[in-house]
Amino acid sequence: MSKVTNKLLENVAKLRQSLDRLSKSNEKLTNARIGLEKAQRDKINMINERMGNINIKKWIEKNGRK
Repeated sequence: MSKVTNKLLENVAKLRQSLDRLSKSNEKLTNARIGLEKAQRDKINMINERMGNINIKKWIEKNGRK
């Protein structure tokens, strides 16, 4: 094979390696984003639950137990 063909094959191999690294990086970023979104949902749910309990307590204090 000619030098040009060898050089092209080397470049193709390098491109494939780069694509593999980008794919792995993208997968890690996606997993991190999913984890962050879950943590945010959990925090919002906890806050909503606490606010609900506070509102119930305020209602009971204001209206008495019924």
